[in-house]
Amino acid sequence: MTVTPMKLIQFAPNGSLVWFDGEKAPYRIRCRSERYIICTKPYNPQRTVLYCIVDLYHWIRGPENLVFGFGAETDEQCFEMLQRVMGVVPHQETQISRRHYAPLSVVRVENAYCFKPHIEFINAVPERIQLSRKKGWRMPANTVKVDRSTPWGNPFVVGVHGDRTRCIELFRALCGGNLCISVDPDCVIKQQTFMRRFELYGVKHLRGKNLACWCHVGSPCHADILIQLLNTRVDRQPSAEES
Repeated sequence: MTVTPMKLIQFAPNGSLVWFDGEKAPYRIRCRSERYIICTKPYNPQRTVLYCIVDLYHWIRGPENLVFGFGAETDEQCFEMLQRVMGVVPHQETQISRRHYAPLSVVRVENAYCFKPHIEFINAVPERIQLSRKKGWRMPANTVKVDRSTPWGNPFVVGVHGDRTRCIELFRALCGGNLCISVDPDCVIKQQTFMRRFELYGVKHLRGKNLACWCHVGSPCHADILIQLLNTRVDRQPSAEES
């Protein structure tokens, strides 16, 4: 399997070096979410930097649509920028500038920490694992537990918000960006918390991993949706209104 730079950038962790088409010097990934990546590179000896935001849904990169930026020299500033473009902080939402964006074209990616294992991680095919209390059972390697005792559990509970099929349908809709507000307020808060956490940390902690839950193999499970969502690239181009 040939791993192209455009595929590598989807999985590249913080610290990776990225060469964009037309750029001589590489950018370094400072922080990222499922959709957005904040990259910087040195600009001058005074330690100021140039930055760009990568949008993996629209396959574009560019600066924030701000007249006066907040800077991207520190990790804290980069994380705050990520939160703004994700819309996590109310009344501080921003986006990639519609006037100054460019199509995303990656010519090279280097992972300074674990490049070879990273290639193996990309080529792996994740699967759902059924948790067990049998004596001697152990979770397989490269597996993350995603039941309700973890931050990755389904906010919708069987018997409270519907049967198993209904709860899985609600979870699928939630992962598509559709918040269910016709449930109890506590569940609404759990939905919002789950999606914010998923946007920030889902790729880092779950992508390329087997996911383990208690649901029987062959029965509907939210872990199947997570595996599909985390390991499927979305090829989408900006619409006329977004360009």
